[in-house]
Amino acid sequence: MRNDLNIFVFWATQLFFLGFIGILTIFNNVLFVLIAVEIMLLAAGIIFAISSVMFGDGFGQLFVLVILTIAAAESAIGLALIVKYYKMKEHLLDVQLI
Repeated sequence: MRNDLNIFVFWATQLFFLGFIGILTIFNNVLFVLIAVEIMLLAAGIIFAISSVMFGDGFGQLFVLVILTIAAAESAIGLALIVKYYKMKEHLLDVQLI
């Protein structure tokens, strides 16, 4: 059972570093940074869920709900800012300058 969970831990770690590399390489595009942060938050949620199963504790699943709530709020605020910027400038070509 532990070997199966270790595969998921490795997968979640790869997802987290993929998001981290996405932030480092494409930091001038707001939409891609939001996507990279979402990937990192979901990878952290996967790690908490796996640790909850490994240790038989329910707090990891509670943390997953908190992380998903934070990720949803972050996406809503970020997309609202992009829409507001679009209404001000009438085009999204300058979004990369934010």
